This record gives sequence, C-alpha cells and structure tokens, in this order.
Amino acid sequence: MLTIDFNAFLDQKGCSTGKHRWVPKQDKKKVACRYDWHQTGNDVVVTIYAKNANPQLSSIEANRTVLSCQIQFENEKIFKRDFHFWGVSTCFCRLNAPVAST
Repeated sequence: MLTIDFNAFLDQKGCSTGKHRWVPKQDKKKVACRYDWHQTGNDVVVTIYAKNANPQLSSIEANRTVLSCQIQFENEKIFKRDFHFWGVSTCFCRLNAPVAST
C-alpha cells in the first residue's frame, strides 16, 4: 500500500500475528575461543585454545592471505574465525589436542 499522507500511514492497521527479528538469530553452537598468535620472520603461528577438539569434524584452510578455521570441540561447540595475513610467504597447518596452526 502506497501512503503519501503521514496521518494515513499512522492509521494503517499493523500485523495481527507473527514476529519480526531485527537481528538474525545466532547459532547457539557458535562460541568464542581464546586464541593467540605471534610472528617470527616470515612465519605466523596461530594457537586456538579449544578443549577436547574433534579433528575429524574440524577444518582449517589456508592460503597466503587467509587462515579459515572451523573447530568443533566439547561435542556441540563450534568456533569459526578467519585470520587475515599480509605478506606471509608460506602456510603450514596442523590440528592436534590443543588446536594449533602454524
């Protein structure tokens, strides 16, 4: 309905049923993890502290500019994060008990 008159706009009936969510519903599984990083020469070491990580359900993808992590731990919790790098020449990733990426 096109309304030019502001008073006519205010007189319009609103919705009688339903709900509106202004902010998208957050996935309850997504959580924050503590992480740390340091650089030595051309190497950047990223350490993600995720207790009881499941390597079979986790993934780490990397190229010269982005390290994308999705770590599943403690059954249903998921940590997702993209780390952006500038000027890193090589990338090597490993996933072990304390999740670490070098």
